[in-house]
Amino acid sequence: MSRLSDQEIERLDGYLAEHCEPAGGLASIESLDGFLSAVVVGPEPIQLGEWMDFVWGPDHAFADQATAGEMVALLMRAYNAVVDRVADPASADEPTGEVLPLVAVPSFDADEPGEVLDPDDTSIPVGAAWSYGFLLGRELREAAWEDRVDDFEGLDDALMDIDDLMLGVGEPEPDAGPEDEPLTLAERLQVVQGIPGLLHTLYQDVLEQAAPPPEPYRRESPKVGRNDPCPCGSGRKYKLCHGGN
Repeated sequence: MSRLSDQEIERLDGYLAEHCEPAGGLASIESLDGFLSAVVVGPEPIQLGEWMDFVWGPDHAFADQATAGEMVALLMRAYNAVVDRVADPASADEPTGEVLPLVAVPSFDADEPGEVLDPDDTSIPVGAAWSYGFLLGRELREAAWEDRVDDFEGLDDALMDIDDLMLGVGEPEPDAGPEDEPLTLAERLQVVQGIPGLLHTLYQDVLEQAAPPPEPYRRESPKVGRNDPCPCGSGRKYKLCHGGN
């Protein structure tokens, strides 16, 4: 499975933050991974130029040809890595390692006394940037996604779970209710763990929709009746010649 190296992730993440976010594009490698995931598993194809322009931002311009070549190559590697990941059947099982989305998770030194992650902590926005990117990718074909939700059992709830990863990020809404409370760390990790299976299912649906319908069987030669002359040229009736075998 193709996957960006740590150095490539750092390079692309830094470029997005420094050059693309100020230009109205994506801000991080995590939001890019979510965005590309929506593009790959979306109900309608999106042309490369359209989604790539969205990534860079409307006011973005490369400094030179060398930078453009490097960044486009990295972006395409990120795209191909998403395709490989969502196509992997392991995503439908218990996803670990390479099939998990690029989501930053907190780490700590287990040997440091007293340093423990609280599963009930609601201040760590794990998955929020990925969820936001996934939302932006869906908005490129919003009507088609809405139709898909109507036809795909359970999809609405799954997408709402992913959208909930954005709760607690930014300024709180003045009319926020209990359902708008940010998720705990444990809840966030549970949602992230379910993303690969959902993406794999949606990608399989894309492949099925794109596959041409099977061609109906057509007989290459006209059917020979039992009383017709045998095609072998013997002059005998087919039922008394090769049709009798």
